[in-house]
Amino acid sequence: MKPVNELDRLLATRDFGPQHYPEVFRLLRDSPLVFLLPYHPELAGTSDTVHTGDMLPPFLIWQSTGSGPKIPIFTSPRRAREACLAVGQEDCTYAMAEMLGKDLFDLLTFQPEDVAINPACEGSTLFLDNSAVKKLADGSILDPEGGESKEGIVSIVDPADYPTDFLQPLFCFLRERRQVQAVWLLQEETEPNAPISYVFVLKVTSEAQALERDFRVVARSACPQNVDYGVTLFDPENKGLVELTEAFTPFYAAPDFRVPGPLGDEGLSSAA
Repeated sequence: MKPVNELDRLLATRDFGPQHYPEVFRLLRDSPLVFLLPYHPELAGTSDTVHTGDMLPPFLIWQSTGSGPKIPIFTSPRRAREACLAVGQEDCTYAMAEMLGKDLFDLLTFQPEDVAINPACEGSTLFLDNSAVKKLADGSILDPEGGESKEGIVSIVDPADYPTDFLQPLFCFLRERRQVQAVWLLQEETEPNAPISYVFVLKVTSEAQALERDFRVVARSACPQNVDYGVTLFDPENKGLVELTEAFTPFYAAPDFRVPGPLGDEGLSSAA
């Protein structure tokens, strides 16, 4: 089925993953979303917009094989109809309603069940637990805790030791942001048996704070268990950091970025 809006398009992306989460989360809050209500004769044939404060019947709950009950939410009426047909339900089984995402998630915070975005539809299904629903409702999902700047002894990570599964979504995110010049991966010196702690150094040309927040959204979703990380913006006044980054190739670099050599030579062109 051809996507009918930007949220549809993102969820239908073949490589959908954490690299898309910042944009998807913003759209989920700011877009009208469709949900299902138990059928009532007075609702037959309707797909009405519901406003905050309206009295609603209970949200419809679908049983998900292997993962328990889920509240199905859809990015458009077409996706809702597609899902109903896929699960073999007749048109008169459910009634559709529509509400602005951030208001809908506010209501869903009172539900114990997890949420599924576009279940039984072509493309990706996004599953949200109650914690994620609450963070979508108040917007904190777009400014996650964790990933704060770190202070301590750090060293550059050798490419042979790159945590590939962690870096791949971040690389996909970065290559779509023209304002990113380069990103270095450092590792913090920690106590024996302590979790690995990485530090990302972002060098950007504009929109630095917004870019850093979105980067942390992706990093938090992609970060492996028992791994810590921090994110810091490149500071040209930090002599030690400048010397360290000039001496090593970043894990990600824009195609036109020149990495200065340690002896001040012309450098080399770097692309991750």
